[in-house]
Amino acid sequence: MSADSHATPQEHEAQQPQSFAELLEFAGSLTRVVVGETSEPAADLDAYPESGTWAKRTWRVLLALESYVLSKEDGFAGHFRSWCLAPPDDRAAIPHGWVALRESDTTTSTTKYHDARVFEVPFEVAQEGRVYMEAHVNIVPGGWPAPRLHFLDNSTGAKPRVYVGYIGPHLPNGQTN
Repeated sequence: MSADSHATPQEHEAQQPQSFAELLEFAGSLTRVVVGETSEPAADLDAYPESGTWAKRTWRVLLALESYVLSKEDGFAGHFRSWCLAPPDDRAAIPHGWVALRESDTTTSTTKYHDARVFEVPFEVAQEGRVYMEAHVNIVPGGWPAPRLHFLDNSTGAKPRVYVGYIGPHLPNGQTN
């Protein structure tokens, strides 16, 4: 497979990670989703009995993000949450209710909460090499550790990609801390 080709969702879906460590290995096969250094917080999730289920669900999220970027390249004009409402039949998707494109005003304006959501990206994406990633997916909606995946949608850039900066337990906010 060339750098610009991609496996079909069906080929990727055949893979089912049993842990977050395995999930991060699988993520290397994606061509439009770039997962940053998130192995430490992801490994924290592997300590929970539900981790295998969460890893499979997170893999589904990564496949949906991959399919979303490919759809953007094919002309889709909306954002990830709207894409999840009505994806093409042959593309992997997740329920749109899992996706949050923004954080609360408190999270955004409180330094310690905001800074917990700043992650590395390539310098060609952001001059500082770091960006605030408020867009996220709720892998599990509540409780603890309430796994989350934070991402930057750069699907309209010169090199369309989604950058995942974090996979791990829910980050601090005014309701959890």
